[in-house]
Amino acid sequence: MQIPKIGLLELNTSSSPLRYYPIKPGKKTNEKPIDVSLGDDLSSRIQVQKHPAPLRKINHLPVRSKKTSQGQYQLGPFVAILTSDSRTPFAGNHKNFADLIQMGRQLGITVYVLTPKGIRAGKPFVNGYLLQKSKPRPQFQQKLLPFPSVVYNRIPYRNEERSNEVIQAIKHLKQKKVPIFNPYFFNKWSLYKDLSATPCQTHLPATAKLTDYTSFLQMMLQHTSLILKPIEGKAGIGMMKVEGNGPYTLTYQTKMQKQRLNISKLPQVYEQIKKRTKSRPYVLQQAIELATYQGSPFDIRMLVQKDGTADWKISGIGVRIAGQRAISTHVPMGGRIESLERVLVNTFPQQKKTLQQRLEQLGISFAKEIEEKTGKTLGEMSMDIGIDKFGKLWFFEANAKPQKFDEPTIRARSLRRILEYALYLSSFPSYRRRVVSE
Repeated sequence: MQIPKIGLLELNTSSSPLRYYPIKPGKKTNEKPIDVSLGDDLSSRIQVQKHPAPLRKINHLPVRSKKTSQGQYQLGPFVAILTSDSRTPFAGNHKNFADLIQMGRQLGITVYVLTPKGIRAGKPFVNGYLLQKSKPRPQFQQKLLPFPSVVYNRIPYRNEERSNEVIQAIKHLKQKKVPIFNPYFFNKWSLYKDLSATPCQTHLPATAKLTDYTSFLQMMLQHTSLILKPIEGKAGIGMMKVEGNGPYTLTYQTKMQKQRLNISKLPQVYEQIKKRTKSRPYVLQQAIELATYQGSPFDIRMLVQKDGTADWKISGIGVRIAGQRAISTHVPMGGRIESLERVLVNTFPQQKKTLQQRLEQLGISFAKEIEEKTGKTLGEMSMDIGIDKFGKLWFFEANAKPQKFDEPTIRARSLRRILEYALYLSSFPSYRRRVVSE
């Protein structure tokens, strides 16, 4: 018999057959239960209903159907957002997770949150979290759910990424041959070394690892202004800037404040740097004199994602304007958001169209090179790209686990593309139109 391509699976693991409701009333269906697969290790019996579910419940899972090479029907995909157990009920950006789950409902895809504790060794079900309500703040309910078809890695912190629990969870998922995309955070120094051997290297500022005073001195002799970044930092926290030719100015920014010191000699500057870096590894990077908008430096934040055909696409480009006395444009450091169109019209009116094309080409080129060099399955990354006063583009860094873009159109597109790529990895059919109403 034919079963609906898109529907709602009423999941009750203690009952058989399960009910499968079409999204729209269809032709008369066979009343007999049929066998379906919900994953490689999980088969069940379903009863296909004639009409849509009279009442949506939390255990009504949006799914698509496909026929396997063995001629059996399979329902899915089940997309898991992997995060850690370090908070209650789990770590990570709950609003971000809720948005992705809601987008999944619209597209006919079940998305749930999964933690290492939720993986049950040797079992075809996991303890995952479904969205119970989204407002005023997201609330989740734990449910016994089918093993994931695809995993989107959103482990929020590097130290948790290196924890034994997370390592074992990812190992188990790989053993089950579950595709995982964006498996780890990027390392700024490793990324620079990899990209230095590619055609993209002409867009990289001079960069070196901070190891001792000699490494610092060599960079200062070549460049009168340096940016120092924690190799495993984020959001501009812990960044420093050294400028001048004696006396020198050292600016250091934390999450709470920005410190500015005037120092006469370079060895004393290095002493202050070591005092603040402590044992954390840092890179030294040539400071680029950025173009300015309304008197403040700006750079470009670009979101590059794979679509439903696994091709890299630009999902959005935004501008971040540096805050007062800040040495980065990050919003938590006082930066503000502006549209690319408005800024380029104001700063490079004759080159606006050309610059935008070059930005998009550069973003795609870097995404391809990064994926090839890391050898990992990547579905998205954000990039920080600068434009100097002459219009040259500079690649500063990439983030394998981007924070959400606040621009509404970029936000919606980014959520949709994450799930389109998950569909590609799971080999379930893709439909362009919205398939499930809220």
